[in-house]
Amino acid sequence: MRKVKEWVLRYLPGEISGTTAAVLGAWGALMLSSSPAIAALAGTLFENAGFYGYHILREAYAQTKRERARHAPLRYFRVALRTIGVVVTEFGPAEFFDSFLLRPFFLYIMPRLLGDFVLGIIVGKIAADIFFYAVTVGAYESRKRFMHNGGARRRA
Repeated sequence: MRKVKEWVLRYLPGEISGTTAAVLGAWGALMLSSSPAIAALAGTLFENAGFYGYHILREAYAQTKRERARHAPLRYFRVALRTIGVVVTEFGPAEFFDSFLLRPFFLYIMPRLLGDFVLGIIVGKIAADIFFYAVTVGAYESRKRFMHNGGARRRA
């Protein structure tokens, strides 16, 4: 149960940001284009912007704190590289399939199946999230174990 709480605290703020952006972006695209396909793609793009915007800012803040704790001059380039590395390691594998295949499919099909656009976007997002988090949480836990064990340097 402790792990589930950790994951919820880690991912829920990004989910709230991403879900809000997905619904607003998909709705706006539908109003402008009248195309469910364009709305599905817009929902995917807007959700990514909201979700990753939060996670990138969170990780950049954490990396900045780590740099300051080392009592070394703050190196923004190093903070940026570490932030990108952590985000890509944690989310990259799941994101590839999610953004290019699963999420657009679910955001397109669910509003049609359910007959309600907003409900369909939310249900489609949840369906895609099940796959996404199965892979993402695995990557997160693997990275934590690797860092906890001292990484490759200590194992050699």
